[in-house]
Amino acid sequence: MPDSVPSPLRRVVIIAAVASAFLFSACQSMQPMTPQKSVYDRLGGQPAITAVVDDFVGNVAADNRINGFFARTDIPRLKKNLVDQICQGTGGPCMYTGRDMRTRTRA
Repeated sequence: MPDSVPSPLRRVVIIAAVASAFLFSACQSMQPMTPQKSVYDRLGGQPAITAVVDDFVGNVAADNRINGFFARTDIPRLKKNLVDQICQGTGGPCMYTGRDMRTRTRA
């Protein structure tokens, strides 16, 4: 047999080498998929959001320049809606069920 015709074993080795090089190249270009944490998780979840909302509502209640706007407000409901809205908006599991701003400003 002439040298230009590879033996069956040599063919297998060449195919294996080409396949290995291809797979190695493909694997090198793949970046590991590291899941990105949601903003909700980076904030600390619902306990952290609740703490911020509690502080915020407390600051509003203590500010005589604006607390009159909230004199007839159901504060526990306001806090729950704020927590739910921030939670949902940052990728958390909560569902905001309050009115939208357009509906609210007409009321």
